[in-house]
Amino acid sequence: MRLRKDCIRDLLLYFEKELTYDKRVRADYITFDEYTKEEIIYTCDKLLEAGMINAKKSNNFANNYPVITIESITPSGHKLIDNIKDPEIWSETKNKLKVLKDVSIDIISQVAATIITTRLGI
Repeated sequence: MRLRKDCIRDLLLYFEKELTYDKRVRADYITFDEYTKEEIIYTCDKLLEAGMINAKKSNNFANNYPVITIESITPSGHKLIDNIKDPEIWSETKNKLKVLKDVSIDIISQVAATIITTRLGI
């Protein structure tokens, strides 16, 4: 299964908006018209593995999918969100990345950070 860049961004922005100290989000309850449930759960799983979110992944399955409960965004996750939140930066980042078939979550963040620092003249 491919990891969709837009799904990464949309989920992180969703988590930033929805998560609180006393509110968690289950991956299998998240819906976006653009993504299948499988894509959403897979992306949550990869964000967990990449250290972008703190979550509990259960061995129990709900409707054939693992139960992943997202608890918070890690500092690395917040860094990524900050780097790709601006729609213009995100568009430019995706444009630069399209020359490659697939890239890691870390590379997405690095490319966005480079675009930001270039715009700032740093």
